[in-house]
Amino acid sequence: MSHSDTAPNPLRSRAFVPKSAGIVGLGSIGGSLALRLGSTVVKAVFDTDAGTATLARAKGFATTGSVKELASMVDLVVVATPMSFVRDVFSELSQVRRTKPLLVTDVSSVRVPVNEAAAGAGLLEPPISFVGGHPMAGSEHAGFRSASAGMLEGCAWVLAIDDRTDLDSWLAVAAFLSRSIGARVVPVAPSEHDQVMAWVSHLPHVLAAALAGGLTGSPSPGMLTSFAVPGAPGLPASLAAGSFRDVTRVAGSPPDRSSEMARWNAGFLSAAVHLLERELDAVRAYLASPEDLELVSFFEQGRKGRDQLTRPRAALERVSIPITSSQETLCRLLDLGRAGGWVTQVVLGGRPARIEGSRPRDRREQR
Repeated sequence: MSHSDTAPNPLRSRAFVPKSAGIVGLGSIGGSLALRLGSTVVKAVFDTDAGTATLARAKGFATTGSVKELASMVDLVVVATPMSFVRDVFSELSQVRRTKPLLVTDVSSVRVPVNEAAAGAGLLEPPISFVGGHPMAGSEHAGFRSASAGMLEGCAWVLAIDDRTDLDSWLAVAAFLSRSIGARVVPVAPSEHDQVMAWVSHLPHVLAAALAGGLTGSPSPGMLTSFAVPGAPGLPASLAAGSFRDVTRVAGSPPDRSSEMARWNAGFLSAAVHLLERELDAVRAYLASPEDLELVSFFEQGRKGRDQLTRPRAALERVSIPITSSQETLCRLLDLGRAGGWVTQVVLGGRPARIEGSRPRDRREQR
C-alpha cells in the first residue's frame, strides 16, 4: 500500500502539476525533451560533457555544476543518463535537502533494476518521490546533436506502477507529460515492461547486430560466420538492399548503449533468445520437408503480426477512471495499460478528480 492511502499528500490536495523541470543528461532523449519543453519550463540542465553543456547554453538553457544544484531549482528532475550512471545520480538526489515535494523520473529502457536502484537510494520517501518512466521514441543516433524537438511529441511514454508507487506522484508526472508534450502515458508494471521490451526492442537489437556483423568478414566469437563468398568479399554488402537495411537499422546504435540495455535486461532477453532459437529450429525443419504448408503458415503468421503494426489503429473507446483509493486506482490504471490503452489527461482539480484515457475497443464488440 502506498502512503497516499494513509496520509494526505500535498500533490493531490494542491492539484499539483510540475511547473518546472531539470534534465540530467542531454543525450538524444534528454536533449529532445529539453528542446520540446523549452527554457521557460526547463530551468536547468546538467551534463558531465563540457561540449554538450556549451551546446545547451547556446540553445538558451541554464546549466548547473551538479545534480544537487539542479534539484534545488525545479519541481521535477528527469534523469536521462545512460543506465550505468543512474545509481550515481540517484545517490546525489538522495542528498538533496528541501521541504517542497521533488518529483524524479527517468527514461531508462529497463525498469526493474532501475526502480530497485531508486528504492535503494531512498527516492521513495517524501519529500522526494520517484516514478520510473520510459519514452517509446528515439533513434539509432546518440548525443545532443541528434536531439529533436519533435522526437517525443505524442509518443507512448511508460510510467511504471508497482506496490510501492505513490499514486499522487504518478498522477503528477502523468499530468505533466500529457499536458506538456502530448504524451500517451502507458501504465505498466516494471516486470511486464521488461518482458515485453525484451521481445519488441532488445531482441531486435541483438538480431540486427548479428546480421550486420556478418558483413564485416570478421565477426566476434559466437556470432554468425561471415557472409563473404570465397573470392567475392564485396558482394554481400553490394547486394544488401531494403530488407537487410530495414532489419539492421538499429545495429547503428552506439554499441555501449545496446550492450548496457541487453545486460540490464539479461534475464528476460535470454528467455527471448531461447524462444527464438526454438522458432528457428522449427524453420530448419520446415526447410527440410518437401511440403510447403508449414513454411507458408510461418510467413503468414509473420505477415499478420506486421499488419498489426502498420494498419490503422483499431477503433478506440474513451475511458474515465475516478481517482479513489490508491490501490483501486492503480489497479485500474494497470488494467488500462494491459488492454493496450493509455492516459490522455489527468484532471486533478475536477469534481470528481479523474483520469481520462483511451483503449482499443474489443473487436468482439465491433461485430
